Amino acid sequence: MTTSSTIAKPVPAQATPQERGETRSWTRQEIITLAGQGKPWEFLPIAARALQVAPDDAWMVLLTAANLGSVGLVTLGRELHSKFPPEVQSHPEVAKLREILDGLPGDVVGVDERIATARANVEAMARVHPAAAGVLCDSFERWASQASAMEHYRALDGNIVRRPAGGRGIDRCLSLSDQLQQAKAFVADAIKPSELIGRPVVVEGISPPWIFRALFEATSRSFNGYRRRLILLQADPLEMLDGLSMADLRDALRDERVTIFVGPGAAKLLAESMMSRLETSLVGQYIPVLATKTLVAPAAQSVLAAMEAQQRREHAELAQRVAEIYAGRDRAWWKARYDSGEPLRVLIPTSRFSTFIRFASRDLADAYTQAGHQARLLMERDEFSSISSVGYLREIAEFQPDLVVLINYPRATMCSNFPVNVPFVCWVQDAMPHLFDAKLGAAHGPLDFLAGVRLVELTGKFGYPAERSLPMPIVVSKSKFEAPVSMVRREQVEIVFATNHGETPDQMHTRLLREGSQDAATQRILSALRPVAERISADILSGGQKSLIRSSIERVVREVAGGNAEQRAISMLTHAYVIPMADRMLRHQTAQWAASIAARRGWSFKLCGKNWESHPTLGSFAGLPIDHDLELRDSYNRATVHLHASYHGAMHQRVFEAALAGGLPLCRLVWPTISPLIPRALRLLRERLGSGLASAAARVEGSTLYMAIKDHPELCAFVDAIERHRMPELVGWRRQDLLAMPREAPVIDDTDPAGHELVEPLMQVQFRDESELERQIERAGLDPAWRRERIEAIARVVRANFTHEILARKLIGFIAGSLG
Repeated sequence: MTTSSTIAKPVPAQATPQERGETRSWTRQEIITLAGQGKPWEFLPIAARALQVAPDDAWMVLLTAANLGSVGLVTLGRELHSKFPPEVQSHPEVAKLREILDGLPGDVVGVDERIATARANVEAMARVHPAAAGVLCDSFERWASQASAMEHYRALDGNIVRRPAGGRGIDRCLSLSDQLQQAKAFVADAIKPSELIGRPVVVEGISPPWIFRALFEATSRSFNGYRRRLILLQADPLEMLDGLSMADLRDALRDERVTIFVGPGAAKLLAESMMSRLETSLVGQYIPVLATKTLVAPAAQSVLAAMEAQQRREHAELAQRVAEIYAGRDRAWWKARYDSGEPLRVLIPTSRFSTFIRFASRDLADAYTQAGHQARLLMERDEFSSISSVGYLREIAEFQPDLVVLINYPRATMCSNFPVNVPFVCWVQDAMPHLFDAKLGAAHGPLDFLAGVRLVELTGKFGYPAERSLPMPIVVSKSKFEAPVSMVRREQVEIVFATNHGETPDQMHTRLLREGSQDAATQRILSALRPVAERISADILSGGQKSLIRSSIERVVREVAGGNAEQRAISMLTHAYVIPMADRMLRHQTAQWAASIAARRGWSFKLCGKNWESHPTLGSFAGLPIDHDLELRDSYNRATVHLHASYHGAMHQRVFEAALAGGLPLCRLVWPTISPLIPRALRLLRERLGSGLASAAARVEGSTLYMAIKDHPELCAFVDAIERHRMPELVGWRRQDLLAMPREAPVIDDTDPAGHELVEPLMQVQFRDESELERQIERAGLDPAWRRERIEAIARVVRANFTHEILARKLIGFIAGSLG
């Protein structure tokens, strides 16, 4: 658990050169040279000091007035221009400058305008932040009566320069710098776009408002739905009203992720708020705006430190309580608990900041509830919070789960959030880079279990416990997706492709280069691997691509970095770049085929998901995203077909959901669609030969057996399937070959044992090119009986093997068996 704040001081964004303590001496010639470089905001503060020293330097006055004019500060420019005596006013350059200044729009921000802007901001604040708005309303008339004490001038770029009323000379200006760009630069450095779940930020002071506005804008866009919480502190309501009078901040002030504390009690309100949110991650950064005159008391930093200390104390107390609750619960205790037949308490942590995982977690929780167990979902309270260790430990202490199921994260990745002696299942649904780590594999204890996909790689190469691993494809909710009988299909042929991969392959490559690493060598490696991804996507019907990817990565790393690639690097590059890029190319080619067919045949085609609306050629087909709920079920049912295209094949939730909902999935044919038949053939061979397996081998070399394929019907059956479905020959699997296989059976298979049951039904709804896709869509529209038969053939296997209800039951049985 990380609780310490990062104290950031935005000196460049909020201070004049004098406030920054600049002491450099400039010669007159250096200043004059700077004046002509087109950097007026750099020149003007220095010129102000120069004119204090030499107020009658005519050339300096002219250059300064010209630079003021270039940023639109016409009032200050005219003041300087008026210093020229009458005989100089007629000089061509002086006269030309006056003409330019007179042609510029006014820059004065009048008192009435400022009052109106402040009032509009306070009114916007009132709905979400009524207490803060009330404090400001109480002080509004007093502030308005004093507002004329400071003059405001707006530059063309939006910067505002302030000066005490009645003052003369630019040296009296309080803010003669490009504060807008300085604020944006500071925020760009402080807020990293690669930080998916950034911790809240405290800003003290909104006069001027540029840091606050830049922070709001920088944290408003998020592809995963998380929006960073911003906390605004201001001790003096009058100062806050000054800041609110400078810019329209209504969008930020009415946003629920912004919290505002204003007035003498602001620090106390901050402490009370943080005390009520100890189950969330607390402040990550504290940013004081240096122009703030009155700071909150006690100091914001001391409040933050005290709350972080309180969170650490509660973490320690909860950890002790949880340890006492689970003390003595060893494998024997859990075996008895699981064998008792009593309902189990199942905790399923998840994240609302995901496109699918939160739905899968909720569906699994529903399945456990329907089975008579107590299931509880643990998720962030809102769109701008993340769960702290206190949040996890509170839930465990209260609920006392008998089982924890967490998607994609083993217990060791969660620090000390879960006790070591409660059964814990990491449900692997994605090839996430953090999983490929031998340290994580070694960290698994006797109550750590694995379920899902990618298990052979994790157990074989990274030391995850194979004996406690349950292969299982991504499952679907039978109760959610089985359509009622009353659902009817649309009469018009409608093609739907529901996928959140609208970002083009080129855009994806650029993003992965930017996000992956700032290391030049890594970027060169990714660029060199793009042709590999292109080759993979163009040859998706051939087996053996895993070895091709591995050898390509080894070669590229050796050529670029001059060394051998470690297994972790190979797995990460495989699953974080090569396969996702190949998959993206596959999806976009399929979408182009569908668009071409639809345009040619007059059929309806919709691309439902993220980022398709901005696609350069497919944007016109973009439909609204479909929620993973009844809306998606109805779309599956009513459309003529739903398309699926993935490098990983058709063992996918989209395919399963569509069939359960009474919809027809048409799937791009790839090698993994037929590959479940291989472990099936080897299992059947071992079962038939039993202890006589080795003696039936044509040759034995150590732990490897060489089996003559033509002599064994189980192996010939796979070759027959390859030929029947017109798949390319697989090296080592021709009838005349000797197949190399290990003497000992693997502890786990590369797929669920029931996966082979889906191969034949899925092969009936495959397409390998645009013309075959068109024929399949046409048949689906013209032959309702064929369509129903294809749907039911898939749905029958899914109901029996690949639902959340099945997984819920299997997990408990698997854990109980392992405990024995």
